[in-house]
Amino acid sequence: MQWFIPRVGQRVRVVGQDDVFIVIRVDRCRYAADLVQMHGARQVETGVSLLAIRPMRGPGKSPTGATIDLEFAGDATIRLTAGVCGLK
Repeated sequence: MQWFIPRVGQRVRVVGQDDVFIVIRVDRCRYAADLVQMHGARQVETGVSLLAIRPMRGPGKSPTGATIDLEFAGDATIRLTAGVCGLK
C-alpha cells in the first residue's frame, strides 16, 4: 500500500471536512501534519493524522514552486514558497 505524505505548501483535504487546507509542517516521526484553512477563519489544525489527509484533485491544486500568502488579522502573514514556510 502506498502512503500519501503531503509536502509543505500543498493544498489538501481532511477526511470528514469540507474545507481546503494548506500544509505548513509535516512530522514524519509522529505521522502527523499541521494545516491551515484556506478560507474562513484561517484556523491552524495541529497534529492531523497523515491517514486523514487527502491530496487535492483537479482545479485548485497548487503548482510546484507557487507562492501562497495567507493574511491573518493583524500583522501576521504566512508565506509558503516551494516547500518552505516562513512567518513574517
